[in-house]
Amino acid sequence: RVEPRSALHLPEANPFVPKALALLNTEKPDLSFPHPEKVIANEWGEFYYALDRQFQVPELFARFELLSEVVRENDPRSAVLLDLFVRSVTEKLTGTSYLAKVAGLSYTLNPNAYGLVLTVNGYSEQ
Repeated sequence: RVEPRSALHLPEANPFVPKALALLNTEKPDLSFPHPEKVIANEWGEFYYALDRQFQVPELFARFELLSEVVRENDPRSAVLLDLFVRSVTEKLTGTSYLAKVAGLSYTLNPNAYGLVLTVNGYSEQ
């Protein structure tokens, strides 16, 4: 009789794999350019939303500009500290972002002259 090896096992389920990938709308695709609607506007910023009626897939693209008073344009010290922060966050998220990437999701975090730019895209279920 052969016993299974405890070192061999299936990995944990990937929490980023979408469970439903149905088309969002079964109507005829609308080829016109979607006009974003302002959903939120307050002292923290503005949020716009536009539904893509052309491809009708459950995907999203989000871009956030995070402004900071600490980040100063044309300040070398500020630029270096911001770059170190971005690299630290990216390193810390490596394991999680790998699972997300395998499931079709991705993100970028980049410094700019006024703070950070975070982009996220992939399946909108997660």
